[in-house]
Amino acid sequence: VKRSASGVLGNDVEVYSWKTTNLHGRGEVWPMASGADFNPLISRHVENARARCPGDFAAVPTEQSATRAAYEIACVTQAGNSSASIFFYQDKGKFVAISHETAAEDMDIAMDARDRVAAKVR
Repeated sequence: VKRSASGVLGNDVEVYSWKTTNLHGRGEVWPMASGADFNPLISRHVENARARCPGDFAAVPTEQSATRAAYEIACVTQAGNSSASIFFYQDKGKFVAISHETAAEDMDIAMDARDRVAAKVR
């Protein structure tokens, strides 16, 4: 796991990345105001992914609660298709987004990685 320098996304944002044979992983930890709703943060994250997709984009929530959410996203272009399985949660004043990105044909691998992470978060 590689940690990016502080200030990449903001002074208080921590960014981590990793790579396996089929997956590119990324974790972001953002400060969150006490009592804030984390749904706007999820929407911002999904919209940023949409903005990076030069083709057709889809985002589907697969889990949603007051403190946790999971999404499947896909970008389809003539050059190729990509997908990501993302787990969001809030804990102790932090908003955390953990994504596993891969080619669309390996989406099941990304979903499995996301589910294993989500199972460890209470």
